[in-house]
Amino acid sequence: MTFTDFSFFLFVMPLTVFLNKFISNYKLKNFFLLITSSFIYIYCEPTFSFLLFLLIVLTYFAGILLSHRKKKLILILYCVLCFSLLGYYKYFYFFLDMINKMIQSNFQLKQLILPVGISFFTFQATSYIADIYQGKIKAETYFPNVMLFLTFFPTVTSGPILRYGQFQNQLVEREISLSNISQGLRRFFIGLFKKVVIANQLGLITNLSFRLNTEIDFILAWLGAIAYMIQIYMDFSGYSDMAIAISQMLGFQITENFNEPYSAISITDFWRRWHISLGTWFKDYVYIPLGGNRVKKLRHIINILIVWMLTGLWHGASINFIIWGLYFGILLLIEKYTEKNILSKLPSFFRHLFTLFFLFFGWIIFRISSLEQFMYYLHQMFSTKFFTLAQLKQLDILYLYPILVLGLLGCTSLARKSYEFLDKKIPVLVDILLLVGFIWSIIILINSSFSPFIYFNF
Repeated sequence: MTFTDFSFFLFVMPLTVFLNKFISNYKLKNFFLLITSSFIYIYCEPTFSFLLFLLIVLTYFAGILLSHRKKKLILILYCVLCFSLLGYYKYFYFFLDMINKMIQSNFQLKQLILPVGISFFTFQATSYIADIYQGKIKAETYFPNVMLFLTFFPTVTSGPILRYGQFQNQLVEREISLSNISQGLRRFFIGLFKKVVIANQLGLITNLSFRLNTEIDFILAWLGAIAYMIQIYMDFSGYSDMAIAISQMLGFQITENFNEPYSAISITDFWRRWHISLGTWFKDYVYIPLGGNRVKKLRHIINILIVWMLTGLWHGASINFIIWGLYFGILLLIEKYTEKNILSKLPSFFRHLFTLFFLFFGWIIFRISSLEQFMYYLHQMFSTKFFTLAQLKQLDILYLYPILVLGLLGCTSLARKSYEFLDKKIPVLVDILLLVGFIWSIIILINSSFSPFIYFNF
């Protein structure tokens, strides 16, 4: 059951919000949310739900142990257990394949199925334990609170990654007003529109362009890359919008996960705006413990590359993700050590163009897992071969060009500024437009096959 399932946004979400609003006792509210969250996760992942509940029990008792004895060994053992579990399901087959290639062997094992949300709830759980160890929070002694934190249904499968210090106080004190519900519903409609109308539709172009063994021309190569750049943003920011919106309707305020990332004027600026919860997790629990920038230059360079190699690997068990992570690590290092001399002297407009240029090719690396396909794709992007107009019409994607333009506009600050202006001057018009967008989303969902969120794969 995902946010784009009719059963969710027509029945489960309204019922949950309604009961959460009118149940006065907070323990009862939280218990109901816990039951709902557990049910939704089990519905999404019936086979491997035990893994999440095993992690919850492990996290609870590790927190209690750390509250009595802040021993580094407890933290290390907990992290080893958690990341071993993550590594087994997410990376074991990848490393086995690498070993086979290196020693020319042929070990074969059944391909493992990746449990939904395992990367997100593992990171969230380890942040809880690390914060207890560092004295940022106290261990929660009431088990249902820990369980709700780790199963909270708006965020359990694809984030944003929560911190218990922010979540804890809201378990006993949160505002559940009609205004919050109204604003949350508006944002949910926006997120649904981003996912269904823009991301899913542009996915038709990207799937055609990046399909293996498919001949493409100059136009389709560039269209596919541009469409994917928009698609992945609309898909994931759409999910984040819906997760934040549902949380708001339930009285929880969680941190933003995106802040107009394609308006960035540097790669550093971009990563402060994109997937903010993941970036801050790596900063707080990997980069800073490694020494951050309080070390010598060589060690700092190594720290950056380690963090970004791990960031790439977090996204998937494939060599292209590692290359993608290192690609951005190197770009960040170049910015770090040349910005004062070169980049900072350029006008913002040109810095923005340079940023988009490198992001553009970064997303191609992210999308293509084969080096041979990547080189072919680059070759087609700069080739002089064109399909004829008749051939392009046969691809049946011309009707998607307005969606592409709409997606491009949605990636800029113009969309936000227009929304804020209209909401201030003609709020009724905003409600009408959101309702039209919601109906449009429903029509597409009725007439399309299931299309999961991209970040469910991670």
